[in-house]
Amino acid sequence: MKKIFSYFTIIVCLLILGNMKNAYAAEIKTDDIANSTYVIGKCMFTRDISDKYSGSLSTDVIMLAAKTIDSNNLEDMIIYYKNARGIWVNALNNEQVEMNETVEIEYKNNVEYIQTPTLTKVAGNATTAQLTVFFEGAYANETISISGYELYEKNGNTLTLIDTIETTFGT
Repeated sequence: MKKIFSYFTIIVCLLILGNMKNAYAAEIKTDDIANSTYVIGKCMFTRDISDKYSGSLSTDVIMLAAKTIDSNNLEDMIIYYKNARGIWVNALNNEQVEMNETVEIEYKNNVEYIQTPTLTKVAGNATTAQLTVFFEGAYANETISISGYELYEKNGNTLTLIDTIETTFGT
């Protein structure tokens, strides 16, 4: 029975993950974006310098970021800038603009933006977790013992196992 449940769980996970369009997009509250930051489409640019970004906007960077704008309307082609006072303005004419409460970001300073995942302690005993699966009217509920974890790296569409940690979690 446990093997059937395990296979069922894997199939459900694959179906859910297989329907994901973009694993890198992250919704960020506009209040959490630092001052002196530009947002163009789904790209965010700060003053930080890296191998792929000089710390200032250039024509090629703006053109690349504009490809992430999901519209063909001229009025949507805006370079948003959060100035030093924390006010969002149109970077071209410095007029104040209304921003959504959140923005979807795929790239930060020309690098794919991945938010750091937050791990939370399972309810109850730290060595067991309750798994409940609902799928097309079927219901399964099982207590799973946690004896370790695997760490994977995603390169394109492939996952590479980096490390396997077997341990007993404390309570």
